[in-house]
Amino acid sequence: MIGKIFGSLTALLITILGGNVAGQNTVPSPDDVLIEGIYQDTIKPTSANKDKDIEVILRISKFPTVGPGKFDKYVCKVDKQNRFRFVIQSPSDFFYMDIGFVPNNSFKIWWTRDSRYILQKGDRIHCTLSHGYFQFSGKGAEKLECQSQLFKIQYSTTREDLALEKEVDPNVYLEYFSRKRDSLLDLRLANVRKFAPVLGKELTEIMIANCYGMKYYSEFRGQRILRQSYPNKVNAFINTKEFKNSGNNLPQTISEKSLVASPVYCDFLFQKILLESLVFKEGKLDNSKSIIPTAFANIENNYTGLVKEKLLTLFFLYYNSMGNPEIMNHFDQGVTLVKSPDYLEILTDIKQRKSNGKPFFPFEMEDENGSLVRLADFKDKIVILDFWFTGCSGCATLTRFLKPVYEKYKDNPRVKFVTVCIDSDKSMWMKSVKSGVYTHTGSINLYAGGHSASTSQMHPLIKAYDIKSYPTLFILKDTIMFSSMPPLNNNERLMEIIEEAL
Repeated sequence: MIGKIFGSLTALLITILGGNVAGQNTVPSPDDVLIEGIYQDTIKPTSANKDKDIEVILRISKFPTVGPGKFDKYVCKVDKQNRFRFVIQSPSDFFYMDIGFVPNNSFKIWWTRDSRYILQKGDRIHCTLSHGYFQFSGKGAEKLECQSQLFKIQYSTTREDLALEKEVDPNVYLEYFSRKRDSLLDLRLANVRKFAPVLGKELTEIMIANCYGMKYYSEFRGQRILRQSYPNKVNAFINTKEFKNSGNNLPQTISEKSLVASPVYCDFLFQKILLESLVFKEGKLDNSKSIIPTAFANIENNYTGLVKEKLLTLFFLYYNSMGNPEIMNHFDQGVTLVKSPDYLEILTDIKQRKSNGKPFFPFEMEDENGSLVRLADFKDKIVILDFWFTGCSGCATLTRFLKPVYEKYKDNPRVKFVTVCIDSDKSMWMKSVKSGVYTHTGSINLYAGGHSASTSQMHPLIKAYDIKSYPTLFILKDTIMFSSMPPLNNNERLMEIIEEAL
């Protein structure tokens, strides 16, 4: 397990920083972050893509979260000498880096799924990275070393674990896994203490907050995933003393500023809030009512200060990424509770990009026949606009979900089903359209791919609405945004919205 983590870490860190064209010859200012070094990993493009470069995706944000957020995207390439050099313009004193790469020009792999690297204005980092080994040096490198070692301390499943998961009494395995979580926390805290003398007070506190967040974040998120299939186990977990006290064991010396600067701590609290909002009846999960009002009230009534403001921001980011329109019922109230300029910027951006009643972006894209299709072509039409990419399982699921909607409206001349694909490879898009996995026969299929993932080069339509989550669905009426967040799992409500538009 650890070996796999090492290998993935190197591949991503190495390539992430590898060969950004914009930063290759750029002279960094005193406030910029410079990351450079040598890539020595064995991961290469597949034989079918042997002439393709390894592309690395770097996402930079000044908002600390391991969930959905507001990012600037960049693409980096490892050069032929395996050297990399990347100059990052610092958006704030502390900011956060998410790392992914494309090994064979067909799909992305994210290494920093449950973690973010913290960077600091003026960092000068040198890296030597290879399979099973990586090393950072230079100004600011200590915090990268500390974070990397924290990320490597992961839970490894044993045969005993698998046997205990079959245990009838949930308290037996819950107590067992609680001890394992405590052990991981002790190891991570010991690692932070080792680096504390060079990190300083503020960074040390942020790292400690990360440790406590990492103790529960993945577990709580996993419990939410299991809520439908194993409601009894999830309900038992929520009722444990450990769960109820999970936010109370943080050292009181940790400042509020450090808590919200941690990319993990408030995310763990948010996952806890989502679990607390679930309702169980007679051993089953009660899905009759939305948990959104309960979760919002939980944050509003049980938290204070900057932690409360960050949790509200996470609430709107999360449900916005899920395409749930119900959050707008709480949006105005939520904005009044947030004072931080950085958080207000994110909330304002959500409302501006997703608000209904505004003219839609005037796109112009090619269909599979090579003809240009423009927004103006849909005047006096209702458009169900679906964004997808090849390999997206959720996109395929949405296509199946939309089938009865398509069947109902396919012969209505006022209703058009339009898909927008972001595949980097046009031939792949054409093949996927023909497969019928992501589109319906008779849909108008448009291509917004072939662009870099960097913010400056992505398709203007994707950039205009800051689309990061797929599938994404919009409903337009007469070239105006009619519904920016229609439901992705409720056909009855979706058809009601279409009828309202008609």
